[in-house]
Amino acid sequence: MTESGPRHTPRHSGPSIRRWRSPVIERDYVSVLQDLTLFATRRQSYVTGLTAYAGAERSGSVEVIRQPHPRPRETKQVYALALNLAEHGAPAELISAWYGLRRRIGPVWDVFFAAVDRPESLLEDRLLGLLTFAEGYHRALHDSLPLTRKQEKAATKAIKAALEDEDIRLVYKAAIAHANSQTQRERLDFLTGRALDVVGEWWYVDREVFANRLIHTRNWLVHWGKRGAHVVEDTAGMVELVRGLILVLYVNVLLDLGLCADAAAGVIGSGWRLEGPPKDVFDAMADG
Repeated sequence: MTESGPRHTPRHSGPSIRRWRSPVIERDYVSVLQDLTLFATRRQSYVTGLTAYAGAERSGSVEVIRQPHPRPRETKQVYALALNLAEHGAPAELISAWYGLRRRIGPVWDVFFAAVDRPESLLEDRLLGLLTFAEGYHRALHDSLPLTRKQEKAATKAIKAALEDEDIRLVYKAAIAHANSQTQRERLDFLTGRALDVVGEWWYVDREVFANRLIHTRNWLVHWGKRGAHVVEDTAGMVELVRGLILVLYVNVLLDLGLCADAAAGVIGSGWRLEGPPKDVFDAMADG
C-alpha cells in the first residue's frame, strides 16, 4: 500500500490463463475498479500488485510487474467518504451496475475520471474535459433526437434538392449532417435539472445562468473569438465552475447506477460534508 492512496491487489480467474492479456485485464477490470474507488473516495488509488490465476482452484498464476499508473503522489487523507458500499443493501449489485454503466458510456467514460482529483491539471483543461464527458454521457444514456429518422431523411433530401450550386451544397452538407441532435445547452440543462431534483435544497443554481457560464467559457477557451458575457476567467470562478459541474455529473452517475434520489442525496451529503457545496449560481449583475 502506498501512503498516497488505497491499495488494489486484484485477483482474476478464468478458464485459460494463456488467453489473458494484461492490457485487457487492466482496461476492462482493474481500471474500472480504480474509477469506482476514485468515485467513492474522490482520491486517486494505485495498483501495487496484479496477479492473474487460472481457474478457481488457483493452481497456476501470472504476476504482472510494472510501475504504478498513475504515479503515486501525496494526497489528503479521506475524511469524507462519498459512496460507501457498506451503506447499500446489495453492494455486489452496485459494483455490477458500475461495470455495466461503464460499458454503456463507452470511451468518454475515462474523460470524467481524468478530471476528478487532479489538482496538477489546468482548470481550463479539466473544465473542457468535463464538458466533453457531459455531452458524451448524455448522448449515450439520455439522448432525445428532435426528429425521427424518417423526418431527418426527408428534411435532408429536401434541403439538398433546394441547393443547386455544388459549392453551396458542400458548405451545408456538414452542418445538416449534425442538425438532428440536441444542443449542448439542452444536454446541460437536462443533467443540471436532474441533479437539482436531488440537491436543489442544498445548492442553489439558476440553470440558465449556469449553462451560460459553462457554454460561454467553453466557446472562449476553444475558439477565442467573440467573448461571451458570461465567460469565467478568474481562478476562483473557474474553481467553482469545475466543482459545480463535477457535482452535477456525480449526481447523474448515482441516479443511473440505480440509486433513488434520497440515497443519492446521502452520498453527496457525505462526500461534500467538509468542503460544502459549490458556490451558488445565480443571475448577478456581474454576469452581464
